Amino acid sequence: MKLRLLFGKLLLLFLATLFAISCTPTISETEQLKKLFEKSNFVIEPFTADSVFSANFEVQFKQEIVPGMPDSGYFTQRIYVSHKGFDKPTVIITEGYTANNYYYSELAKLLDANQIIVEHRYFGESVPANKNWQHLNMKNAAADHHAIIEFFKQVYKGAWVSTGISKGGQTTLYHKYLYPTDVQASVPYVAPLNFSDKEPRVFEFLNQVADEASRKKILAFQNALLDRREELMPKFMDNAKKNNYTFSIGADMAFEYSVLEYPFAFWQWGYLNANNIPEPTAP
Repeated sequence: MKLRLLFGKLLLLFLATLFAISCTPTISETEQLKKLFEKSNFVIEPFTADSVFSANFEVQFKQEIVPGMPDSGYFTQRIYVSHKGFDKPTVIITEGYTANNYYYSELAKLLDANQIIVEHRYFGESVPANKNWQHLNMKNAAADHHAIIEFFKQVYKGAWVSTGISKGGQTTLYHKYLYPTDVQASVPYVAPLNFSDKEPRVFEFLNQVADEASRKKILAFQNALLDRREELMPKFMDNAKKNNYTFSIGADMAFEYSVLEYPFAFWQWGYLNANNIPEPTAP
């Protein structure tokens, strides 16, 4: 008899607990993300991205200007978080410059992963108020990415993969070198590897690429652009206005930089034909 009463009490306790659990409202993963951001006082703004993601947030992530030195001050780093699930892998994209929220990476598609796009410090909206350029370096950028990964590992506990393209790929390399355990794998695309601040190998390449006739034609075109600057500048400005370009260094200097970097840009992708370059006297 006593055994039956004990069994009955235990059964009632079990049913009551089960009922209480079933009546407790579940918090969606999206709401959990929002609460995580709110807890850290991050400013967030939803945005529209690829429909495969269940939620997308632009996050102003608070960073130390000099990592490890709170007295150096803070800035907010813009990141774009596209959520699929806490049980999914996470791909973090280390941009080399400004970040764009419309990008859906190859790796995130292949891995069916969450995606976090990180704008590089001192680019876009991720610029400290004092603009002390000595703090723009790979070591500090890698620390930025380490802080972001550590924060999101609170909820994204699956495998992590870092990736980036060009200078973003270089950023991926340095982060992996300085924080080797942050991610399980790193996949840099077309990442340059500089041996010094002024890399002579670039000019060695430009001085011997293709044939001499092609190199001379490029040089003649550059000289013509500078000689005809007054004539061409209105077209340059019309193109800037059409594409909403602005120049922090001024339009004249931007024009000169465009001319000076033309050979590098011409050969960078490897499929242009020098015969298609306009003649110096072309209208």
